[in-house]
Amino acid sequence: MLFEIWEKISHKTRYSVNYDTAELIDKTVAELQNFNQVPLTKRPLLESKTVRLDLTNQGIEGVLQNTSIKYADEIRYQIPDVYGYIQSKVDLTRNTIFEILKRCDRYHELEINPQMFLDNVVAEIKRNLNALLVEGIRYEQINGQRYEMQLFELEEIETYLDRLFTVSRTDKTVFNYIQIEGGSNIEREFAKDCEADEKVKFFFKIPKSFFKIPTPIGTYTPDWAVVFDHEDCNRIYFVAETKGTLDRQELRELEKMKINCGEKHFALFEPLGVKYQLAVTTRDLY
Repeated sequence: MLFEIWEKISHKTRYSVNYDTAELIDKTVAELQNFNQVPLTKRPLLESKTVRLDLTNQGIEGVLQNTSIKYADEIRYQIPDVYGYIQSKVDLTRNTIFEILKRCDRYHELEINPQMFLDNVVAEIKRNLNALLVEGIRYEQINGQRYEMQLFELEEIETYLDRLFTVSRTDKTVFNYIQIEGGSNIEREFAKDCEADEKVKFFFKIPKSFFKIPTPIGTYTPDWAVVFDHEDCNRIYFVAETKGTLDRQELRELEKMKINCGEKHFALFEPLGVKYQLAVTTRDLY
């Protein structure tokens, strides 16, 4: 069944993005004006520690006596190349950057701590830009290009034993061992479910080494491929992303964005019977 599901899910794609620059400016300005989200820039802190050195039988030991923290004296910093710095971090025009700085009305903070202020601005721009890029992403299939299945034969696992799942149903998967990311109990329990669930006919962990879906925020590899026989006798080829919850509000922002990209990528192959699913257990595939 490996060949069967691989034929369905191994198509390569490329993406294009479309976003509204005015919306990016509006969202970033609104967040920069929210001091609860982006606090006012403060002068650098200076920390001073006094330590007493004691000579013991074990050698010289340092014993902390006191700590003093205070703001640095007011300094007139040399203002850096604002546009150059921001453009080195995000791909925006000078005009867009100018509009954000002008409308947020916080550029005077450059005189207090330019590095902190610019890093805060870049962080807000990136967060909003990434969200808009993912929202406006469109995938298209690259005709004739696939992820090569023969690379499965070259897959070797070198990891700690507690990060391996020992397969008992070798008729339902590819290898005798499955690498569990970070020793995740969620992935381990999902593998156990796949072995025990009679509707799961075949499953395997998708190789991160060569199955990489392009996204604006880095490549993405979903967790599992599952051949599933539904009650109405239709065979479904699931690509599953396993998390500890189905509530996306509880996931990290980057995780949610990559899941959104995965949905749009695999939506192209729904006519082939492929479904992309966020799951905790195999019951979420029913």
